[in-house]
Amino acid sequence: MSKSDAGQSPTIDTSQQLSNISFGNRELIQLNLKRRIEFLRTPERFYPWWRRCTVKVLIVTDGALDFGEGDFGLSTFVRVLKNEAPSRISFALTLGHIRDVNDARMLSAEPGIANRIKSFRFDDPDHFQADLYDQIWLFGIETSYSGMPGRGASLAAAEVNAIHAQMQRGGGVFATGDHGFLGQALCGTLPRVRGMRYWGDFPSSDDNENEVSMIGHHRNDSNQEGHDAGPGRQRCAAELGGKETGQSRTQ
Repeated sequence: MSKSDAGQSPTIDTSQQLSNISFGNRELIQLNLKRRIEFLRTPERFYPWWRRCTVKVLIVTDGALDFGEGDFGLSTFVRVLKNEAPSRISFALTLGHIRDVNDARMLSAEPGIANRIKSFRFDDPDHFQADLYDQIWLFGIETSYSGMPGRGASLAAAEVNAIHAQMQRGGGVFATGDHGFLGQALCGTLPRVRGMRYWGDFPSSDDNENEVSMIGHHRNDSNQEGHDAGPGRQRCAAELGGKETGQSRTQ
């Protein structure tokens, strides 16, 4: 089973597996497989009482991140949520960007998006209210909003309070940044989220002991060698162009 384009129905190739089955039975099997696929996509067509759970999700990002097609775009992520969700659920997606970005960075040509909001603010009732979304997903990369009207280094206090109110009513929050301080402006002051990782220097700015350093030896990244002896470790060291020293390498 394969798919030629995102959002299109899968094609079925069973010719080799069914070569010893009569033509009539092959047709029946093909029809059955097609029905199963259609049921996974639109179960309500077969069972009118079936109702999908629609989850209203707000996805907010900032800085060089966006919803476009570039290396730092979330276009594939958005399309998977929109087109590949399990049959029991559908996502009503609102895309928000902290900055006033162009239309392409908001995936403007993509159908099926509930709303798009540039220059997003959590303290603007036209953008956000505690009962407007079931979940908030935050993808941050900026380390400071200094210079933005109504904001300091991070989200304004009124914005943090609005997100907290959404949390308190049972709404879900997913928040992420990247290595070092990346994502600190969007996520680093939020209740609960702010205590789930270090968003600033810890325990000091000295790269020899700073757990959040971008260049120090405490930095976590995918190029670190493991601690287990054996061929796997040696292969990892060889791929990194180094020796099996047991010391971490950073990029």
